[in-house]
Amino acid sequence: MENYKILIYGCGDLGKKFFARLSDKYTIAGFIDEKAEMLREVNNAYEIFSLKQAACVGSKNEYIVIVALHDGMQHDMVAANLYKMGYDKIIYSPMKVIISYSYRQQMKTIYRSALNGTITSMAKVLQQRRFLCESEKYSAEKIIDIGESAVSFWCDVNLVTVELDGKMCKLERFQPYVDLFSWLKGEKNVSLEAYIEVVKRTKKNIDLREWLHSREKLYDLYVDALKYDTTFFTEAPSPCSWHEAECKFCLNEGMTRGMFLISNNYECIPISVAMEDFTGYIEWKGKNNCE
Repeated sequence: MENYKILIYGCGDLGKKFFARLSDKYTIAGFIDEKAEMLREVNNAYEIFSLKQAACVGSKNEYIVIVALHDGMQHDMVAANLYKMGYDKIIYSPMKVIISYSYRQQMKTIYRSALNGTITSMAKVLQQRRFLCESEKYSAEKIIDIGESAVSFWCDVNLVTVELDGKMCKLERFQPYVDLFSWLKGEKNVSLEAYIEVVKRTKKNIDLREWLHSREKLYDLYVDALKYDTTFFTEAPSPCSWHEAECKFCLNEGMTRGMFLISNNYECIPISVAMEDFTGYIEWKGKNNCE
């Protein structure tokens, strides 16, 4: 990371601490501060850029910007503004839950390392993830995790379908599984004929009695898991693909998990989709002005 030039956002005590600990190893190009003009009058030892000047810096891909503010609640907003200026490598301490827990912890580790005088190679992930620009698009979604190639989020059940015999059906109205969960809940006069027909067509050479018994055990497992929270389900979101023609997500697997939550009156279920599919969904949603 020695080839990058460093800009420090914030010319206060914390900014000067970053400067003192990094200047021996890295090229410090200067500071960015809202009060640049006033600060220049009392300090000419290093370059201090105003926000307007920072926005006009050329070759921004050659810079790493470190947000050096004591108020952690400002970090996300400042980082977002820097990203809009064109800086794509920003070291800051994220607070927003839009970023996954694991990524947020990774960012905090990078931040602490920089404060101790080392910008680790981990900082390369900053330019690989469009975490700020994309988070604006995703802000209306109940994001579970954003990876480099996939996104998992809580999706409206009205947008989730299942395909059978070339026909798309809303998952919540897929009668075979509606019947299954009515039966698992102990409701009387429920026929499993439609569900068994689906199983026969999708599972070859299966012992139906053993299969139904496995569904009962799985149902009990789901019930126990949901007594605490939804972590069990968010850790294994149902894989889906976006069908642009239908404007719906099609469930690839994990139907039982999804239908269990629907049977418990959940209006959204956790699904996982490729980044490309999620982008297509967001674009469709924007064109249709969906909430």
